[in-house]
Amino acid sequence: VTVRSLADARKNEIVLRCLFSTSSQQNKKDASTKVAEQKKKLLHVPKLPFVGSILPFSLGSPKFNRSDIYTYFRQCHEKFGEFYSIGFPGVGRGVNGLVYATSDPDAMMKVIRSESKGKTYPRGGVQLLWPVKYMLEKTGDSLYNYDEKTNKKDYGLFDNSARWKTLRSFLQTDMLNPKSAKGFVPAIVVAAEYASNAADLIPEGSNLDNYFNICAFDMFNSFMFGEFSKCADPRTSGKSASQENRLYCEHVTEATSLMSRVTMSPYEILMHKIGIETRDLSTFVEHSSKIRNIAFEKIERFMQNKTEGKLNGYEEASYLSLAIDRQKTEQTITVEEMKSLCNMALSAAVDTTSTTVKWNIIHLALNQEVQRKLYDELHMNLKSSNKQRLDADVISKSVSPYLHHIIRESHRLTPVLALMVKTNSQGIDIHGESMEKGSVLRLDRYAIGINPKIVDKPYEFIPERWIPDAVEERSGTEKEVLDHILLKEPFGQGQRRCPGSRVATNETLVMIAQLVLDWEISIQPDSGVKSLKDIEYNLELTIVPKMPAGLKFKRRKKFYE
Repeated sequence: VTVRSLADARKNEIVLRCLFSTSSQQNKKDASTKVAEQKKKLLHVPKLPFVGSILPFSLGSPKFNRSDIYTYFRQCHEKFGEFYSIGFPGVGRGVNGLVYATSDPDAMMKVIRSESKGKTYPRGGVQLLWPVKYMLEKTGDSLYNYDEKTNKKDYGLFDNSARWKTLRSFLQTDMLNPKSAKGFVPAIVVAAEYASNAADLIPEGSNLDNYFNICAFDMFNSFMFGEFSKCADPRTSGKSASQENRLYCEHVTEATSLMSRVTMSPYEILMHKIGIETRDLSTFVEHSSKIRNIAFEKIERFMQNKTEGKLNGYEEASYLSLAIDRQKTEQTITVEEMKSLCNMALSAAVDTTSTTVKWNIIHLALNQEVQRKLYDELHMNLKSSNKQRLDADVISKSVSPYLHHIIRESHRLTPVLALMVKTNSQGIDIHGESMEKGSVLRLDRYAIGINPKIVDKPYEFIPERWIPDAVEERSGTEKEVLDHILLKEPFGQGQRRCPGSRVATNETLVMIAQLVLDWEISIQPDSGVKSLKDIEYNLELTIVPKMPAGLKFKRRKKFYE
């Protein structure tokens, strides 16, 4: 392993000299100054009420296709430039869905920094999920509140009020804190081991997408409840607890798909505005109600077992156990609100984590040399530390940097969230244009990541572009935008950053590492998948790939056997 790693390092040094070389430090400074001085002109793309700009035959916009959304974002950038306004129903502001799009992350940072100014609370992307607000109100969920005196509706976590801050503060405690998030890794590792061990048990030609969804659920379930549901293993399908958890995942998958379609559909938006509940919206509410019922039953059983002293060590250390203690001590939210928050976190975790893992596994299957180098890194780190199991130290960036570089490269080339959307809480100037309070700004992260002026060989999967020497080489040049904090991960920044981002990151690191340690992952030659271009995908809440039917798992021999 050591000899081969040294050989790889020498190869990388040669490759990097070719890929990331620039002329001189003075040229770096000149390029950086030139970029900073450029003023971007705002281009207005035509918009129509309710449909925005997504009717290409009448408005000249690129074709909006959910199954080819990466191409749509790229073409928008190529056609309209670095700063334009466009109509995006369900996301933008007003009847036309007005959104200001930029490829400058510093412009978005201005919006984020402005959140701490003024008397209003920051706005977040979840406020755009009007079907969720509708569901909360219709089902009488505790996150929804109506004040008869002021005739004002408050949607809690999906709003930007003082109540949002209280709920958000409670939810993110033990999630965003690095030390607390690290403490949940042991349970996540055990859940990932169970899930990975079943990879070759999925019948050929069956739904691999569902397998990865359940893997994500199993890991978050271990974090939330300290429970090892083992749902990814088909051998547990007959057990009642497993059936309950599988049913939960099925409803989450259906609800997520429906919510995405409904949220951005001009027809659904129009029907909602005139007070008509469509079939899709009604079905979304039905799935959401079933999700809530299952989650509440699980939570209430857990609370009863905690009261009776029946929790094991993993359960006592779980997020829910800590949340129950905090709720009793702090009394800042009600028990019902706590249960609703936990349900929201559990349901949201299935989609985002599974999608990230799917894209990474696809890239590793398509790039065998990258996969081999990752296995060597993980294998060497475990062996040198006399460990037989992953832990928080092994998956850390300081110990396993190549693992982190792979995930970063996947985020550049196939981001699960290609855009970052923010609604400014204060009036602000962007590129010399005045944006009034409530304007919606989106950062086209994908367009930046595949821009050939910024990225060498943009459509090749090269994790080495994220090693420290490569980052240093582009510092002070136009290309340094790649290392901007807003492009590093899909979770966003600021006060509305995803509260479960640290847990989700640890789950992603653990699941990918465990699968590579356990399996040689490849795509069968006769599957028709030769490159990334052959991978089908669809825009839902995230950009979800369809796992190729020819994905093959060949078990590796454990180094300690």
